[in-house]
Amino acid sequence: MRNNNTYFDNASTSFPKPEILTQIMADFTTIFGGTYGRSAYSKVQTSTALYEAARTRIAYVMNVEEEEKVFFTMNATMGANTLIQTYPFTKDTKVWVSPLEHNAIMRPLYEMSNRIGFKIQVLPHEQGGKIHLEALTKMDKSEFDLIIVNHVSNVSGLIQPVAELGKWCDKDIELWLDCTQSLGSIQCNLDDWGVDAAIFTGHKALMGPTGTGGFFVRNPDKHTHFMYGGTGTNSHSYSMPNTYPEKFEVGTPNMVGVIALGEIIGHRPKNKYSRKAYKELINRLNSNPKITMYSDPSPDSQSTVFSFTHSEYTPSEFAEAIYENYYIELRSGMHCSPLAHKTLGTYPQGSIRISLSPYHTSKDLVYLAECIEALDKEHLQKADEVLNYTTQLSDGYES
Repeated sequence: MRNNNTYFDNASTSFPKPEILTQIMADFTTIFGGTYGRSAYSKVQTSTALYEAARTRIAYVMNVEEEEKVFFTMNATMGANTLIQTYPFTKDTKVWVSPLEHNAIMRPLYEMSNRIGFKIQVLPHEQGGKIHLEALTKMDKSEFDLIIVNHVSNVSGLIQPVAELGKWCDKDIELWLDCTQSLGSIQCNLDDWGVDAAIFTGHKALMGPTGTGGFFVRNPDKHTHFMYGGTGTNSHSYSMPNTYPEKFEVGTPNMVGVIALGEIIGHRPKNKYSRKAYKELINRLNSNPKITMYSDPSPDSQSTVFSFTHSEYTPSEFAEAIYENYYIELRSGMHCSPLAHKTLGTYPQGSIRISLSPYHTSKDLVYLAECIEALDKEHLQKADEVLNYTTQLSDGYES
C-alpha cells in the first residue's frame, strides 16, 4: 500500500496542516466566538486578546520590536497592494526590484508606475537571480529611493542576501521584503536588517489557514489610507482614524483565521526529513541529464523550494504525467512570476516546482526522486514497483 506523502506543492499552500489547527478553529466557532474590539462583553474581550496575541507572535517571528506596526490583511497580495498603493510615489521616485519578483509585487507596482510615471528598474544580479552586491555597491546611492526584494524566490527557492543589502541601504534607501516564502521557513531579522516594510502570508510555511496574511511597515504615517469603513473607534466621524491598527484594518477581520494562525505559530512541526536526504535529492536531480535545475547554486543554503525543467516534457505535461502515474502532486507553469522566469530563461513555459513540508520524511524524498527518474516516455514503471524499490533503498534514512 502507498503511504507516502506525495503532496509537494507547499509553496502554494501548506498541506497537511497541524492537527491542532482544526481544534483551534472549532473552539472559536463553538466556544468563545466574538469579533474584534466592538463591545465590552467577555467573548469580544477574549477574541480581541487572542487576535492581538497573534500580532505579537507574527512580530516575534519577523523579529520586529514594534508589534503595533504589524497589520493583518486577507493575504500577502492585499498586504502588498496596501503598501504600494498608499506610498507617496512621484514620477521621480527611483524604484528597483529584484529579478525574481512575484506578481503580487509587480502588478500593483506596474499599475502605480503607469498612473504616476516613475520607472521600475531591476537590480544587478548574477545568472540565477541572486543580487550582485559588488556591482550594486559601486552604483550611486542617489539613483535609489526604494528597493523591493523577494526574500526567497517562489520559483527557485534562492535566498537573497538581505542582511548585506540592508547594510548598504542603511537609512538612505527604503528596503521592502516579500517574505511570503521565507517567514516560518528561514530566519527573518527585519529590525537587524533595517527592513522598512515586509509582506507575509499565514498559509504557507507558518502552517496557518488560508485567508490570512498582512504586512509590517516601519513608518505607517508615511502611507495614506487604503480602505475606508467601520473600525469600532471614532465612530462619530466620517474620517478614518490614523491610529493603529485601525488605519489599515477596516471592517470585521478574519477572526478565526488570525487567531488560529497566532496559536499555530508555537506548534509548527520540526522537519521529519533530514538535511542530508534533501541535499541528496537536489544532487540526484542535478546529475540527471534530462533535467535542468533552478535552485541556489549551493545546496547548503537552498530553501525548501526549487524548480526544474525536463527535456522530454513541457512543465504541464510532466506535472500531469507524474500525477497520473505516481500520484505526485507538483506545481507547473509560471508560478505567477514572469520576471523570475525571464531571469532564469524558462519563459514562457515556466518550470516544474517542488516545495517541501515539515511532514515529508526522508523516504518521501527518495520516492519522489525515483518517480521523477522513472517517468520516461519510453518506459513507465508502475507506482507500486517504484514504491517497493524505494522502500528498500531508504532503510538507511531516518524518517
